[in-house]
Amino acid sequence: MLDRWMSDDEWRLKVGGIVLTIILAAIGIYYVATYRYVTTATVIETNWQLEIGQLQYQTLQESGWTVPNGGRVDHRKWEQYGTERYVSGSHTETRSGGTYSCGTTKNPKTCKYPDTKVTVTDYSTRPTYAWKYYYYIDRWVNIAPLVTSGKDKEDVHWPDTTDHTYNDNNTIGNIKLGTRHSHYWIIVTAEGKTYSIDMIDAMWKEYAKRDTAKLTLGYFNNVIAIKKGW
Repeated sequence: MLDRWMSDDEWRLKVGGIVLTIILAAIGIYYVATYRYVTTATVIETNWQLEIGQLQYQTLQESGWTVPNGGRVDHRKWEQYGTERYVSGSHTETRSGGTYSCGTTKNPKTCKYPDTKVTVTDYSTRPTYAWKYYYYIDRWVNIAPLVTSGKDKEDVHWPDTTDHTYNDNNTIGNIKLGTRHSHYWIIVTAEGKTYSIDMIDAMWKEYAKRDTAKLTLGYFNNVIAIKKGW
């Protein structure tokens, strides 16, 4: 059967080439994943941003194939919901029976199996429809958050929330406070390039402008690690 496509030597050569390609690819991936370059970096900025989310209770107009609890239907439309696959017919195909070796080593000969006719099912797609509802619903919606930011480490503070009366009752127009988010990062320069490095609060407090740090970079010049001093 093998001699129908290629000789044993050609087969071994092809398999060997595939194996070699896989080995070289694995070596390349390992090299990229483990590559490390260490250099000296200088801190040029220490940045912080603190955010408190705000939500307002509003009436929204939405749509969907079902109406959620609290939704007030305004109108509905018969619209395309999706598609479905269905049997649309059939047809007959002639399939080759293939060949086989029917000779001898001294007198090789190829014989052919008879062709066969098969019935193949045809499939098509068609749209499906359902009622789509358009409704009003009251929800808490994220609005512009309260934000403070800066570069002075001695001035880190959360936004002031005393200048507004917050109310978490489900009444249209009420505003309530949401989730708090903090973001601390430093900017360093090394060998003419700058890097922005996110940090947790405790680690960020250790760094100050003009501090020196040991910066470990990956193959794609991405920051792997940073350590204060050298």
